[in-house]
Amino acid sequence: MTSLDPPEVRVRFDSGLSLVDAVVRQVCAEVGDVLPNDELVSFGHEGLLEAARRYDPDRGVPFLRFAHYRVRGAVLDGMRRHAQLPRRAHEKVKALRAATSAAEGMVEDTAAAVAAGLRGEAADQRLADQLAVLATAMAVGFGSALALDDDGNTIAVDESRSPEDQMQSAELMRIVQEEIDRLPEIEATLIRRHILGEESLETAAASMGLSRSWGCRLVTRAMATLTRRLKRAI
Repeated sequence: MTSLDPPEVRVRFDSGLSLVDAVVRQVCAEVGDVLPNDELVSFGHEGLLEAARRYDPDRGVPFLRFAHYRVRGAVLDGMRRHAQLPRRAHEKVKALRAATSAAEGMVEDTAAAVAAGLRGEAADQRLADQLAVLATAMAVGFGSALALDDDGNTIAVDESRSPEDQMQSAELMRIVQEEIDRLPEIEATLIRRHILGEESLETAAASMGLSRSWGCRLVTRAMATLTRRLKRAI
């Protein structure tokens, strides 16, 4: 927070401090205590400040809902950057980060659906579609913790998995890679660099001349396409 920030940014930031604590507790329950709590809270504060600065009330999304994804993403990115994570924890962080990026891109779409007055079966179908996209993002993020053997074949790096689980993960990623190749180039690049790779969404999007917000929406769009294609392929 700087003296150049307007008063409303301070008000938003202060209103979200308890959200940071809640997100940190949630992420630790999901991943484990891989970093000191105060470091994770610091990452969350960075995400909260960014959200407070970027929030646009005209979009019709409550601030705390908007901030939730920024805070969660910042905590997960901080874990990924600053800790030598155990292999299993690293997989969980990548899966959760993928789902968080996809969910963040849904915020504006959800607001648009509410504004359009979706009710009943239409609203239920939209929710079902969104849950399917989140499941795909989790699966792709989790499955991306793979390696290549000497022959160039995809293998799971977590030797604690059963051979059956390793084969399923490898087959999923083979199909995912094929489907990613069919995406528009900009979407495919974001997925490879942010979801499959180790780049933050901010870094990947900025290097492509995109805003973070637009990067989130493209990730969500790509995951929705992958969801539809994977349903047909699997």
